[in-house]
Order: sequence, then C-alpha cells, then structure tokens
Amino acid sequence: RALIVALALFMGWGGHALKDCSIMGSLLTYYINGVNGPCWPGFLPFIVIPEIPQGALLDGFSEDRYISGDEVATFIETGGAYIEDGQRIGDLGPEHLFLVETIHIDVTAKAAKDPNYEITVEDIEEWICNNGPIPPRAFVIFNTGWSFKRGNRYYGPDTVVDLDELSNNIGADILELPFLIPGVLEFAWPGLSDKAAQFLLECFFVVGVGIDTPSVDAGFRYTAYSSDVPDSRGVRRFLTIYGMYLVQNILLLDIHLPPRGIFTTLGVFNMCRATRAPVNIYVEFCVDRNPSLCCEVVDYQNVIFGTHPHRRP
Repeated sequence: RALIVALALFMGWGGHALKDCSIMGSLLTYYINGVNGPCWPGFLPFIVIPEIPQGALLDGFSEDRYISGDEVATFIETGGAYIEDGQRIGDLGPEHLFLVETIHIDVTAKAAKDPNYEITVEDIEEWICNNGPIPPRAFVIFNTGWSFKRGNRYYGPDTVVDLDELSNNIGADILELPFLIPGVLEFAWPGLSDKAAQFLLECFFVVGVGIDTPSVDAGFRYTAYSSDVPDSRGVRRFLTIYGMYLVQNILLLDIHLPPRGIFTTLGVFNMCRATRAPVNIYVEFCVDRNPSLCCEVVDYQNVIFGTHPHRRP
C-alpha cells in the first residue's frame, strides 16, 4: 500500500517540466587563489604553504597549509562580524542556503555611467513593476556589471601594482605600511544606498543580498590605506545585524539570469563560529522552450520526489 501511495505521489508531480523547459545551472563563484580571485587591497590573500612537498615522501603523499583573510574571492558575511551576539555561519540553516528563491535586479546600464553608483529604492520599485512582488524568504542578487572589471580595475580605476609608484603617490614608504599587498589609491565600485537597504529590510522578507562587487557599500565610502570611518560599512552593518546574510564578489560573467524564477544553493565553508566564509553559489533556473507553456516551480516536493532537475532512474 505504501508503495502504491509513493508511486501515485511520484506520478502526480510527474516530470512534465522537462518537456516544457530545460533547467540551466551555473556556478557564480570566483576561484580561491592569490592570482585571479578578488582580495581586498592591503589584506591577506589566499596563501598555500607546502608542509610536505609533493615528491618528498616515497608514497607521493603531500600536505599543505592554507592561510587566508576572510574577504577573499566570493564570501558570505553575517551579523556576528559587527556585534557580539550577531548571527554566525553555524546559525545558517537549510532554509537560508538550500534552493532559496532568488530574484535578479540588473542595474548594469546605470552603473556603467557611474563607478560609484548606489542602487536606489526606485531601482527596486522598477523591478517590482516589471516582474511582480518580491517573493518571501528571497535572496536578492544585484548585477552591476562589475565582474567584467576583475583584475586591475576591480577595486578602482587607479589600481597600481608597482611598489615604487605606489610609494611616490601616497608619499610614504610602502614597506612601512601595515599591509601585505599593494592596492588602490581611491576605491570605486557600485553598491547599495542606505535607503534601498532600509527599503529591503522593512518592506520585504529577504534572507540575503548578493552583489558582484567587493561590498554592498559603494567604493567611495571606503578610504584606502587608513582606518575605516564608522559609515564605511554602514549598509553591511545595517543589513547583517538585523538578520540578513550578504554574499559579495559574486561572479556574473557570460550568464544571463532571468529576473525571477531562480533558485540558489549556497555551499558555505561551515566554520561554525566564523562570521565570514568562502561560499560556492549554484543557481538553477528554467529556460522556457515554448513561451505558451509554464515552467514548473522548483520546490522541495519535486526535488525530493525526483522530478527536478531530472527524473531519477
């Protein structure tokens, strides 16, 4: 009898989604390394130290030690970074990380005109007018087009790598500064305005915000080679202490995300007491092959019963 019920449930949800549309998936994550992955200027990059080099032992065994700052490549951030009793990585449950309904707000045209563009309430309202309400428990991805500036323009237009040039420009010996790598003289990248952050927090049930820049705070709020002023991370502090998580340095290259109908799974390096950690972002969305047909919504039921993304054998 139980088998008959299970078969009925399975056939009831069926596999018709695969006939109407195809599921597309993509990884939106930078590799964690000291060459291509973003690393905050002046802070510790990802470093590999061989403890037992390859070939040192007859059986070929090797072992490495890893050292890294916590804002390297694509990373997730929680409120514990700013307040003692704030949320930490270990507090994030499956409802925050597994198949989270996601919307995609594209502001690339506006950010192209202003490297320090701040996303406004009007940008979010425009998305709602065109695409409908923001779903509850949503993860919001903001696309500014900044991934295309990865490399020597990601943190600002005047990024320098020559130590002598950097020393001359700041009027000090670079070796006397308490930083490990050279960086930029003036930060510049798009971010989220204070009012837009407040709008998301007060008017919607959003679990997290992601962006394809180093921070949800625009670059002009930061001062290179000096201590952070209180409002330099104002949006980050505001959103996280009230329960949202942030994902920064999202990689949005050669992928065309739809405005909605996206489901995101976040693979977090589960350091329980940490407040920031590397994260893999895997998104799935339905590509409609026939506009007259409606794609099936991805939810727990059709995942558990094997109808998404492909019927199980």
